[in-house]
Amino acid sequence: MGKMILNGIEYVGGDSGYTYSTTEQVIETWIDGKPLYEKVLEVNSPNGNGTLADLSSYSIDTMVNIRWLLYTSTGDIIYGSSSYYQVIQVYFTISSGLIKMDYNNASWAISRPMKVVIQYTKTTD
Repeated sequence: MGKMILNGIEYVGGDSGYTYSTTEQVIETWIDGKPLYEKVLEVNSPNGNGTLADLSSYSIDTMVNIRWLLYTSTGDIIYGSSSYYQVIQVYFTISSGLIKMDYNNASWAISRPMKVVIQYTKTTD
């Protein structure tokens, strides 16, 4: 049974058996008919603004969704889809295949554990 806490709400997979995974998996079909993939990345935030993950080997065509959780040094969990009060921004640059992270030198966000959920289609399908 999969479990995820997002926006302060705990979601527990029921009869569907849906499980978040660090292994790439097909979860749906995107609007263009291509398989929609999902993967959970377990990374650390960069020490300063920079690259969170290099996905250039994933053959990404369309990045459909990026959600993330950051475990701060103060014991909080910050979550979001693209930005958090304009302090943290996480974004994907398709030209280089990188997920980048920018934050305003918030010491509580430097080199901290993160889970990043990505959903995407591939150029190879």
